[in-house]
Amino acid sequence: MRSALRSVVVATSAVVALLGAPATAGAAETGTGPEAGSEQSNRTERAERELAPDRDTRASSAEAAEDDTDQAKAEPETDADPAKAEPETDADQAEAEPEQDEAGRIRSGTSIGYDVSYPQCGIELPEDRAFAIVGVNGGLSTRANPCLSAQLVWAHDSSGRVDDQPAAQLYLNTANPGQVLDLVTTWPSDGDTPYGDCDGGNSPACSWQYGWERAENSAVSFLRPAARSARVDSQPSRYTWWLDVETMNTWQIGSDDARDRNRATLEGMTAYLLSKDAEVGVYSTGYQWGRIVGEVPEDSDLAGLDSWLAGADDLDDARDTCDDGPLVPGGRVTLVQYVEDDLDHNHACR
Repeated sequence: MRSALRSVVVATSAVVALLGAPATAGAAETGTGPEAGSEQSNRTERAERELAPDRDTRASSAEAAEDDTDQAKAEPETDADPAKAEPETDADQAEAEPEQDEAGRIRSGTSIGYDVSYPQCGIELPEDRAFAIVGVNGGLSTRANPCLSAQLVWAHDSSGRVDDQPAAQLYLNTANPGQVLDLVTTWPSDGDTPYGDCDGGNSPACSWQYGWERAENSAVSFLRPAARSARVDSQPSRYTWWLDVETMNTWQIGSDDARDRNRATLEGMTAYLLSKDAEVGVYSTGYQWGRIVGEVPEDSDLAGLDSWLAGADDLDDARDTCDDGPLVPGGRVTLVQYVEDDLDHNHACR
């Protein structure tokens, strides 16, 4: 889950040039509807390739062309003990050697956490970790991480030694493809929302409903079967969920109204997760959040959520970034991400 600020200007300019008007960063959220090889599917894939060559650092062009149903297959069943270990004494020793407790859980000496998703499928993940954040989706909100089950087992074996940072956490890809509705099969046609009734158009109401449905689908269709296969908790209420907000996913652009519709999508996702008694936070950089969402009203469901900030250079910079302002009013910065050895590391702010 890495930010790519250098590609923002290039990607946005490409969109305007291709569409001739403000549009999304790509028709990435096309869902699972079109049958592979159909005229609609071919048109969608062409649009994805033209509009979003850089849309997500975690999604290659080959993966974007795969059938969504293949992405959603659960991993083979793996035994795991999801019991949590008691936090140890306060320390920040990233180089300490891990030990095993009686339940088989890693008893870590580090306070560092990691976030992983489908690009880490099949690679050896760190044994010494305080917490782990696993991507539920496979780069797009309509696709499942094919390694979700195995990565959940790994996450639940984290030490949990950092206060207020559960051993296993989750993140969701987010997007709002309302400006390319002719390429979208998952856009809602109705729904009763805080913004009124959704009628299938590109409106705040349908944007909110889209967010609710994407979060619900990720929890019910992706997390639940993967967690049951892994024999870990499948209830949304047992996790902290982070909404991954990046410019390389599909967003409406070009006006304050577009940002308002983007915000409505995130509010819909948040509303679903809160309805399941889950903890919710937002992930982004201040720059990308400003381009996608803008200012958040104090009466928004996003207000008061914790912020997970990206873009730190190293651990020392991450510690300093903890003092930056949160992404939403009333919130606080609780995590900062930095990249080391080609792996996302996360420092918990105290």
